[in-house]
Amino acid sequence: MLEQTLEHKKQTALQFVQTLAIPAPKPLLTAQESLTLLDSTQAGAAVNDQSVVCFVEGLNAQLKSDVLNSTLLAQLAASAKFPRDPNTFQYNVVGWYNCYTETLQKVGWNIQGLSFSQHGVSGSTFQVNEVVMQLLAGMVTHSAGLIVQSALEALDVAKVKAKESRALTLWKSHTDTDANGSFQVACCSESEGCAAMALGAFYMTSRNKIRHVLWCDYSSSDTNVQCASTQVVLNNDVYSVVRSAVSQKLGTAATSFIADLDIGL
Repeated sequence: MLEQTLEHKKQTALQFVQTLAIPAPKPLLTAQESLTLLDSTQAGAAVNDQSVVCFVEGLNAQLKSDVLNSTLLAQLAASAKFPRDPNTFQYNVVGWYNCYTETLQKVGWNIQGLSFSQHGVSGSTFQVNEVVMQLLAGMVTHSAGLIVQSALEALDVAKVKAKESRALTLWKSHTDTDANGSFQVACCSESEGCAAMALGAFYMTSRNKIRHVLWCDYSSSDTNVQCASTQVVLNNDVYSVVRSAVSQKLGTAATSFIADLDIGL
């Protein structure tokens, strides 16, 4: 019975990916041959569409690629179904995240959904990077937390603007908006040969224009931050069946929507 259930999951996953409708997205970057972080098992990070994905030391290229491709597929599928208004950047955020988690689940992640709640802020001002670290602190080890912190610091525009990068260009294209911002931060490790991910999801609205979302001072009375978190594992048996189909579905998006993030490690 267990084998039949797994086989059904594999067949369902492959059919889902093959029939998934993703209109060819407009490339945000010129496609490049490969990602540097795939060249070794060292710790690293990447901007992946509207996500920051961090990897602790020890993950091989295949696991890193599986994480990046599967999460990119989920983002593009959600954005195709619930697109942003080109003028206001407004969109159905609940529908977007429902489609995002459904896609992750269908390709092998053991995710059930994301339950958002308002993040309480003490004081009159705050920075979103602090919110991210507070949410992930209880989900990752100290050393993994340092990797996440380094990744966020690499997106501090005030400090790195002199060396504009592909990652920064990609990140700013999603997070410089009129009044709202949405993004994910993930920290990935290996668990019994599978990719495990501590995932934080964030959505914020503000009365003021959102700029440099992570490192800008926001008024707690004018800005609302909704957060959700979960820890999930990618089922290798399921994803191995859809790996090729996911790559084919993504096409050049696999490199034009993902960029190495130099975290100085």
